Amino acid sequence: MLERMRLNARWLHRAGHWAMELIVVVVGVLLALWAQAWFEHRRDAEVHHETIEEMDALLGRALVQTAARVAADACTRQRIGELDEALRASAGEWRGMPLGDLPAGLQAGQFPVVYLVDTDVLPLAIFDTARQNGTMATLAPIDRRFYVQVERQLTWLNSVWNGGGDPSARLALLGLDGPLGENARDELRLVLAALDTENRVTILRAQALARLARERGITLSSVDLATYRAKLERDRRLFGDCVVEVDPLALTPVAGKAPGAARP
Repeated sequence: MLERMRLNARWLHRAGHWAMELIVVVVGVLLALWAQAWFEHRRDAEVHHETIEEMDALLGRALVQTAARVAADACTRQRIGELDEALRASAGEWRGMPLGDLPAGLQAGQFPVVYLVDTDVLPLAIFDTARQNGTMATLAPIDRRFYVQVERQLTWLNSVWNGGGDPSARLALLGLDGPLGENARDELRLVLAALDTENRVTILRAQALARLARERGITLSSVDLATYRAKLERDRRLFGDCVVEVDPLALTPVAGKAPGAARP
């Protein structure tokens, strides 16, 4: 009887030991699973945050680019009109009205038929990435609707910029110097018409993007603002006082900033 009790006690001791080991293993597995889930959640949250930052940065880039186009709109339309009139009146020997202070990269070639205004290539793949990595799905409906609307406006903007030739995120201008045949003049007038259309569409998209940014309460970063001011100063050197500084989020003239006024 005593031996049986000792066997039972030994068995209970071993069973308790095994149970404790099992509990430790189970707790360890559960902690490992929890830690893995926590790290994956944290990684996904970081990916989503970075994706949202990239979408916001793209919006800021587009706001700056389109606001600069609005600021130089009067210059662009005036320049297109002057060139078109000169092409119509030309009898073959036509010397264009090249602009001064051109960057060195734009001074090559006898007939550099390029843009009068900025164009850009917008990396719209970030919106596809946001859908694929789940960022869009984590957004509140109102936030998701905002980024969908931004993507739509940027897609339209990208279409007109890409359709115009070779956009390369730089200032480009039309400057001609030399004899032009009738066919060449007709082709150049078609280019001017396309430029005019691109400019008008860009301004429409600028208005839509600025409205979305205002409704969202977005402000431009210091980098974006510095880029915008650099564009204004560059355009004023090229075009003169017809460049009017505008608020990139309102697209209205900045109070107290007369055309051509020097910055402090």
